[in-house]
Amino acid sequence: PDGPDGRILAFVEWRRHAESKKLEPNVVLISATGGKELLAFNARGDLDKKSPPGLGVLAFSPDGKHLVAAGSAGIVGGRHGLPGGAIKIWDAKTGKEVRQLGEVKEWDKNRIDKFIPPDAKVIPGVSTSAGVSSVTFSADGKLVVAGTYGASSELPEAGEVWIWNAADGKLVRMFTVADKVKAAGPDYGVSAVALSPDNKRVAAAVAIVPAGGPGRAEHPTEVRVWGLASGDVVHTLRGHKGWVMQVAFSPDGKWLASAGRDKVVRLWNARTGKEVIAFPFDTPQINALVFSPDGQRLAAGGGDGNKSGEVKVWTVQPE
Repeated sequence: PDGPDGRILAFVEWRRHAESKKLEPNVVLISATGGKELLAFNARGDLDKKSPPGLGVLAFSPDGKHLVAAGSAGIVGGRHGLPGGAIKIWDAKTGKEVRQLGEVKEWDKNRIDKFIPPDAKVIPGVSTSAGVSSVTFSADGKLVVAGTYGASSELPEAGEVWIWNAADGKLVRMFTVADKVKAAGPDYGVSAVALSPDNKRVAAAVAIVPAGGPGRAEHPTEVRVWGLASGDVVHTLRGHKGWVMQVAFSPDGKWLASAGRDKVVRLWNARTGKEVIAFPFDTPQINALVFSPDGQRLAAGGGDGNKSGEVKVWTVQPE
């Protein structure tokens, strides 16, 4: 991600640790104009000395002072969730770990001895999902929201949406995307999350994957919107033909945009849940989605290893 003023870029780079000689994830900040490295720090942090195995989910706070970093689960045997990782907040100027929001682990009794260290600790009141798929700050920087993968195993569970107070790390609300999950699938995971600008609603893309190992077909993703105070589902938005990888509220909270692997960016009325317009985007996968500060334009970027990346910008017409 880039900082709020567009001057700093943050990314994850695997570097060899000086003492252990092992490759470990580092968060690196560089100048967006000159490309000069400004800061790099090991993602193990100061609290538990553990780093998520697949660290790669990053987001700046709105004021640019902090970064939140989370671990996407490792993939073993074609499955997500072995093992999980931690969600941590860092000082973007010094690289010092400020707070750990929680750990995520896959509790599979057939694999626990092999994949979970004997000294692993569970922090009360935090996620026990397989791993973190997405994380972001609220528009005012007061909240952190994360989405987690689901897991189908001897102890199956659905993906979840977790919301914490960024200042003290206290849990505000948790939503699960499926009440019952059967062993051996399907998986119900959260692939993207977003908070409305007024912090009253949270949106999550719910990805459903049938059982069957690698190469499993994707079911269409629905976008679910909850009221933060009530905990009730406000809208269930359907229309995408594949996984949704990005969701975003407009700065005024009027619109909700979603995009992913079906080559379409959909714009929804956030108040009514009605689809307003669909923008075609002929790219293998849409990986980024953002509104302009005034909410009048919507930009999306996409591509994969088989096609060069592209960016498109659309004008959002007022009703």
